[in-house]
Amino acid sequence: MIQNAYSDVELEPGKFGNAKVRNPSDLPAGYTVMQAADIDSDPDPDYFRGSKVKSGRVKLGIVGHDGSDAAIQIYLEETARQLKSGGMAEMSGKIAHIMITRHGVPAVTNQEDVESLLGKSVSWVGKHPEEKYSQRYGPAYEGWYSRQIGGAQHMKILLGAV
Repeated sequence: MIQNAYSDVELEPGKFGNAKVRNPSDLPAGYTVMQAADIDSDPDPDYFRGSKVKSGRVKLGIVGHDGSDAAIQIYLEETARQLKSGGMAEMSGKIAHIMITRHGVPAVTNQEDVESLLGKSVSWVGKHPEEKYSQRYGPAYEGWYSRQIGGAQHMKILLGAV
């Protein structure tokens, strides 16, 4: 389910998946809260989320889903709900875009606050480097940064933490 959810995340040319969890043996990978939901008639879970507590907040982490429209919808709705109720998550790409544009999840837009919440240093970017996104997101989402994850630099934004 994890590799399915990260199938469009390119780690290196021609290699896709999650930067930290590439095999079942990589779990729990520091995640201390595990959630799963079974929303259909088969006995297997359809949605999975791994999280941990960081700076007194639930930091949403890894996700997995079976690829069904229903599981993806539950994943998106539950993610937005948790982020709007005090949780936080580093996001990028499609999921960040969906949380920002469809769900209006707020962002942390100050480098000091991001570093304090994450407990690690980041390379601050501010506005999204692609003009079409920086214009669409506006000043409420000028919280982009880059940091090392799984041996490579990744651009992220910290959403939630409200």
